[in-house]
Amino acid sequence: MLSNKAFKILIVLGAALAMLSSSVDAAPASAVEAAKGESCIRCFAPPMCPPCAADETCVIVPADCHSCGSGTCTKKAPTKRASSSRCIQCFAPPTCPPCKAGTKCVIVPATCDDCGRGYCA
Repeated sequence: MLSNKAFKILIVLGAALAMLSSSVDAAPASAVEAAKGESCIRCFAPPMCPPCAADETCVIVPADCHSCGSGTCTKKAPTKRASSSRCIQCFAPPTCPPCKAGTKCVIVPATCDDCGRGYCA
């Protein structure tokens, strides 16, 4: 019978193997690529931002068939907030309109003052 310590090590190793074997498939960049059946690159994690400074906001470029996307910190535009510490309520995450060929969807995440937005660049 395995000792408690050996059992815990096996559980941790199993979880690590499961995490290493999983990956994220990038979405087709366009309906044309999807219709052609082009295979997409495999990304091992969704795009994320590094820790941003207090005066910066995270901007995510989503993955497509050719890249895994990226996240960058950009300076926030100065805003005038009411003295209330409450944040605005957003009822849906920011999304992009359909982007034309050669452009990518850029998501600006929601903040306490803004619901975020998506645009093609």
